[in-house]
Amino acid sequence: MGTLPDGSVTGRISGGSTTASFSAGVSCFGGQPSGSIKGSITTFTGTGTSKFSFSSSNAAIVGTLSSNLQFVEGKFTNVTLKKDGVVVDTDCVAILTAEKLTNNSWAGSLSIICPEGTELVVFGIFTGTVSVLKQVLCKPLL
Repeated sequence: MGTLPDGSVTGRISGGSTTASFSAGVSCFGGQPSGSIKGSITTFTGTGTSKFSFSSSNAAIVGTLSSNLQFVEGKFTNVTLKKDGVVVDTDCVAILTAEKLTNNSWAGSLSIICPEGTELVVFGIFTGTVSVLKQVLCKPLL
């Protein structure tokens, strides 16, 4: 990725009993998506707390809007997911969205879905920084 991504998101989303903290940058170079994401998710259940970490440098779809409606979206493949420091899966998919609601308010969502059945989803008010350098939309050629 270049020095400045077309879109970046850094911060946290809290929704219900789950909190995600992450950093992601996405760009479109020559019509091909690029970017990375990394972070952690903490979820509380009736029996305790589970702590997950995740990372990927394989952006599969990138979209940003830089007009009145500012928006950043990234789909990442080959996501490595760890639970309490132990690898759960290395072939997960992560989908991140952040959408501007007002000058000081953003809504966000983060989903991590793994083939062996693990699904982590958090959505709500996003706190952190979102930057949209330019409007892009790209996905790999078939």
